[in-house]
Order: sequence, then structure tokens, then C-alpha cells
Amino acid sequence: MSEIKRRIVEIVNELDYVTVGNLLNRLGDEHRGDVSLFLRKANVAMFFGISEELADALESLLFEDGSVDVADCDPMCHFIDGSPLLKIPWAGKRMPNGGYKHPRMASICLRPKGFGTSLKGRLRAEPVE
Repeated sequence: MSEIKRRIVEIVNELDYVTVGNLLNRLGDEHRGDVSLFLRKANVAMFFGISEELADALESLLFEDGSVDVADCDPMCHFIDGSPLLKIPWAGKRMPNGGYKHPRMASICLRPKGFGTSLKGRLRAEPVE
């Protein structure tokens, strides 16, 4: 496991309910960037304002390793934690069949393995600039 992936798992296990703002505050400014982890089929941005290295690590941890899970959280958590935000609407709790017509932001946080929803092998996200 790479150093950044190991560090993300440590942060998630220590804090629980980790937003991207928490993660960036703990990892440092070098992991801020212009990349979003995007679910193309759903038209939903999961994580945004991150570096390509961090996007690749999150993609691997969530969709390949299954080392961390995700959970819904209140959008206010992102404001409080200082998460980078996009100028698009938040995704609702129930996604329409076939995804959204226009891009949306997902209000999710990272949870330790076994305490949230596992995305391993379920969906596919990709880093987008």
C-alpha cells in the first residue's frame, strides 16, 4: 500500500466520518488541486478540489481495495470542514434512473471499512480535471 493510501486509512480509522475537507487539512495543501473524482454514469462529483495523486489513491481505496467505505453526510459538514465546493447543486438521496441530467455534488464522507457502504466493484469513478 502506498504511503498516501496508508495515511488516508489511518485518518479515516482515527476520525470516522471524514469529509474531503478533513482529509485535505490532515494531508496538507500539496494535495489540493483541480481534480474531481466523478461518477460519469450518475453525473455526480464525489470528491473535488483534490490533486491527481489523492484522486488516484481514493479511487483505489474505494473501488479496488475496499479499504474504506462511504456514508451520506449533511452538506453543512463540508462547509464546516472547509471542503472545496463546486458551483453546482447537491445530489439528492435518491438518484434518478440513468443518473442526473446535469452534474451534481455528492455529500458523502469516508468511514472505516465495515461501517458504511462499500463501493468495491460496484461503481466506477474516474479523476476529471
